[in-house]
Amino acid sequence: RALSSAASDVYKRQLIRELLLCGTPLSGEMHRVQRTSSHGDLLFEQVCAYISAHFDTIKDLGFISDRFHYSTVYVNGLFRQRLGVSVWQYVLHKRIDRACDLMLDGMRVEKAALCCGFEDYSTFYRIFRKNYGITPLHAVKTDQSQGWSGTELFGQ
Repeated sequence: RALSSAASDVYKRQLIRELLLCGTPLSGEMHRVQRTSSHGDLLFEQVCAYISAHFDTIKDLGFISDRFHYSTVYVNGLFRQRLGVSVWQYVLHKRIDRACDLMLDGMRVEKAALCCGFEDYSTFYRIFRKNYGITPLHAVKTDQSQGWSGTELFGQ
């Protein structure tokens, strides 16, 4: 029975993560990246890896020219071509994704936002609500009381 409960929690968290991604502009797009050996693909993968490791400390897109010696315009073009979003939108997606993990693990919403690189709670709140149609606190309370349902949260 304990194993069943643990498996249920794992399934529930995965379902929540998928429901959250349904509301983002990145939904399903990240899995469509074509793997070739071109220089643009290598740069794209390196920038993605850098963002994944440093999303909480990135303050602006200056890291692109500082670290990779390419213009932000060029790298933004790579991201728009492959994911349909800008580099900054991708950074925000990574931040929100990690904040959701922290909130689901019991961290206070405000602290999760600050830990993931948001300057303040109001910025996190605005971006979260824009992407998911609900507030972060509502999402956590809904999860704690009954689990999220795509029907009531995303109109599916």
